[in-house]
Formats: sequence, C-alpha cells, structure tokens
Amino acid sequence: MPAKKRRPGLRGCAGYRPRNLPIDVNAIKEMVSPKPPEGEEKLAIILEEKISQLAALDRYERRALSKRKALEPSSTAETAVCELASADSKDRLTVA
Repeated sequence: MPAKKRRPGLRGCAGYRPRNLPIDVNAIKEMVSPKPPEGEEKLAIILEEKISQLAALDRYERRALSKRKALEPSSTAETAVCELASADSKDRLTVA
C-alpha cells in the first residue's frame, strides 16, 4: 500500500483551519443580534449619545443666568427710582 502523501508545512500555515471545528451557534447569534443594554450600561450609552446636547444646554443656562444677573441691579435701581417718584408725587398731592 502506498503511503498517504502529506503536504509539508500545511499545519504551520496561518490560514490552516481544521474542517471539523465545533461551531458555537449561541456565540454567532450574540454577534448578529446582541441583547439590548440594560441598567447602568443603557444609561451610559444614552448619556454618551446626548452629551453634546447637554453641553449646549449647560452653556445656554450659564449664559441666561449671567444675563439675568447683569439685568438685576439696573432693574432694581429703576424700580427704586420709580417708587421714589411715585411716593414724591403722592406727597405733593396730599400736601397741596
């Protein structure tokens, strides 16, 4: 009987793969359709997606607060002047 010919160095090749490897069907299903994230992982993904919107909102809020603070003293001064003028005109009406 002639001996079976072997291809020299075939097992050393990087592309060598035995034909009878077991296939993990569950692992393939997980790669194709992974489970949706839950709990903290889901929250982290949502926050990561919305981080630019949250940053813009934060800038808007800081700018709005700064504008309100800038307007506050002048509106208080205007109110005080109006109250003084109103009180002064009432005094004139009652005295006269």
